[in-house]
Amino acid sequence: MSAEYFIDSHLHFFRPQHLPISLIISYFAKKYRFLGLLPIPKVFDTMYLFDKNKAFIEHFDNSIDTVIVEIIGEIFNAISNTALFRDKKLILTPLVIDFGTDSIEKKYFEQIDYFNQIFDEISLPAKVNIIPFIGIDPRRPKHLIDQVLNTVASTNSSKLLKKGFGGVKLYPSLGFNPLDLIEIFKNVIDKDIAFTVHCQESSLVYKRGNEQFNDPKVWENILSIPAFNSLRINFAHYGGVNGILNAVHQPSDGHGHFSTKHEIGYGSWTVSIIKMLKKYPNTYADISALDFHYFGYWNNFKLLLLLDCIGFFDHFGKYCLTDKIIWGSDYPMYSRGSKNNYSNILNSFISGIHRKCSYEGSENVAYNKLYEAETNFDPNNFITKISSCNPMKFHFGTI
Repeated sequence: MSAEYFIDSHLHFFRPQHLPISLIISYFAKKYRFLGLLPIPKVFDTMYLFDKNKAFIEHFDNSIDTVIVEIIGEIFNAISNTALFRDKKLILTPLVIDFGTDSIEKKYFEQIDYFNQIFDEISLPAKVNIIPFIGIDPRRPKHLIDQVLNTVASTNSSKLLKKGFGGVKLYPSLGFNPLDLIEIFKNVIDKDIAFTVHCQESSLVYKRGNEQFNDPKVWENILSIPAFNSLRINFAHYGGVNGILNAVHQPSDGHGHFSTKHEIGYGSWTVSIIKMLKKYPNTYADISALDFHYFGYWNNFKLLLLLDCIGFFDHFGKYCLTDKIIWGSDYPMYSRGSKNNYSNILNSFISGIHRKCSYEGSENVAYNKLYEAETNFDPNNFITKISSCNPMKFHFGTI
């Protein structure tokens, strides 16, 4: 059944009224603060910011039905033009972020009402299911959190509904430590609810230093509690760009000669996530917002898979990474720049995973094992897994 679907487990349907504008401005100001160091007129700074983020900004100019139709249309076009996905049904998981302060409680419930409006007023194509994840924040009153969890549990019980909510979203860097959710996790397990947690260093934050709450090591502590071994969790962004780039490397002598021994970057957030993917049965990681146009990202991403195929990470646990990765686009948050329409995001990943991985080494056992693993690696089978089979298990348990 799962192979019938193309599933994007991480995208957004935000509207302007849902976002704390001060937080968004702060995010972009920090992201491009290097411009202030350049000897260029400030007007060009502004135009640079606008041009680079034009597609993302223009997304907010449209009405609700236009936004939904455009996003679904883009995804349909992308998969229809890809032989591997042609004629598949769509499951889309837009994520609702609880921006987490009492003063904007209204914005939070407006997001939930917004999806109810989508369900009630917009005629979705027969081949499309939308299952939003609702954000929760432990700083909210317990009765409100219970209300959200009950809503998710009641609407998700019939599996592939045309209306309803599929799980919850956590964004710790907005100011809370996931360890504060212990009581909530008990409720999540009792109700068999899936949840996605933001897990990369690049984040929206109200206060500098709150990025530490996204650190996957926090989740290593939570999942190690026996009662929480079976939490159904998706680590969004797989540790992020830096996490993947720093996850594994080969020492060099500085003259282009690489060691044949791959070394794990134990400080990498991606490695922390891999530990949990390998050890716990219901852990997953989506690969949203990773730029697979760039050689370093897709090469290291694929190298991690191949290393796992030859047992490199087996000391962490028994599960296979290829069964734990799920597709996510972060669309349209990741639509900045002309190259990042949905089709290009998807095709850059497909192209990257089909390319031969670069791993230096001489004719030795480790090199030969990697070469054999890549020879036996089926890119199309892996793509089907991450876009269909794996996310089905994450969202619905066993289907």
